Amino acid sequence: KGHRGPITDVAFDAAGARVCSASKDATVRLWDATSGAALCDLPATTGLPSGLPANKGGVGKVMCRACVFSPDGMSVLAVQSGGRGASYATRWEITGEGEATDVSVTKVGKLSNDPVPCLSISADGKVVAAGDVEGHVTILNATSLAKVKSMPLHGLPVTTISMIPGGTAFGGFDIATGSADKRVVISSSKGGGSIMTYLGILLLLILVFLVKTTVL
Repeated sequence: KGHRGPITDVAFDAAGARVCSASKDATVRLWDATSGAALCDLPATTGLPSGLPANKGGVGKVMCRACVFSPDGMSVLAVQSGGRGASYATRWEITGEGEATDVSVTKVGKLSNDPVPCLSISADGKVVAAGDVEGHVTILNATSLAKVKSMPLHGLPVTTISMIPGGTAFGGFDIATGSADKRVVISSSKGGGSIMTYLGILLLLILVFLVKTTVL
């Protein structure tokens, strides 16, 4: 049996053994990827601040918009929000297997004052990136869910996001984002700016050089 509301996101764990699904019915659900059996529900309202605004698109006050497994498969992170209200990241720890699978909320952290439709985690499990409807990308420490930085990368909602590990300690990563503004932006945490922006400047300098060479 499925969710009671529209499903907004699904993700496999690294082993391909389980699937998590996020829904507007205010839950994240774990599934056995082989049998299709539902393992357990992760209630979205647990640990969230009270007084979230009413959600017009889902069931009840809170909806889940995105979900992802940690690389080790021992936890699930999801984005939860109420209507046009603030969005929060929640992490559940997973214990047991099969019918004995159980979960418990370990941390809740605020992501944005706006809805966040997409979420990604680095391959080392240390960094979480989330894109919101105002075009910002928020970086969180995956353990504490403390905000590291927020970057205005797009002029319209961020619709998809993916992280590439940089092979260094916490903070070494690249982020690719897609947006309703029809642009893909690749940003580097190491350089502090957008790779696409740097490429644009480089191409402009090459063009100026070629023009000067032609004139001479």
